[in-house]
Amino acid sequence: MKEKNREKKRLGALDVMLLVIILAIAASVAVRFISQSRSGAGSEAGKPLEDHIISFSIENIRHSSAENCMHEGDLFYLKEDDSKIGPLREDISIRVAEMVYEAQNGELVRVTTTGEGDLYRVDVNCSMSCVGRMAEDGTFYLNGSKPLAVNQEIQIYSKYLMVKAKISDISTAE
Repeated sequence: MKEKNREKKRLGALDVMLLVIILAIAASVAVRFISQSRSGAGSEAGKPLEDHIISFSIENIRHSSAENCMHEGDLFYLKEDDSKIGPLREDISIRVAEMVYEAQNGELVRVTTTGEGDLYRVDVNCSMSCVGRMAEDGTFYLNGSKPLAVNQEIQIYSKYLMVKAKISDISTAE
C-alpha cells in the first residue's frame, strides 16, 4: 500500500486542459487590454470632452407621439446602456410619413400614411446637444466612451417615448 502512495504524481490530461484554458483566458484579457489602449478612445482619453450636435431621423411614428412627447429640452438616453445623450433641440420638423410600394405593373408608388388616430404616421427630423470627443479616425465617442457613427441606427428613449433613430449628422457645436 505504501508503495502505491509513493509513486510520483504525473501531469494528467485534465491538468493540461486546465492549464491551457487558464493561459487562453490570460492571453485574451491581455490582448483586449492592449487593443483598448491603442484604440481611438484610449489614445484620445486625455482630450477634453466638447459640445456636439447629433442630428437624427425618426421614421414612421405616431403623430400623437411626435406632437405630445417630443419637446425642446426633453432628455434622451441610449437604450443599450442607459447613457445620456442630451436634451432635444428646438429644430424639430415633422412631416407626413411616406411609404414606397411597387405596383403590379412595376412602377414605384409613394403612399402617405395619413389617417385617424394611430394610423396617422409621421417622420421626424431633430437634433440633440451632447458631449463627447471626435477621434482622429472620425469616430465620435459619446460621453468619451460610446462610439457613434453617421447612418447608425440606435434605440433611444425619453421619459415618455422610446424610438429607433438613425443618426444623420454629428457636428461640433458652435
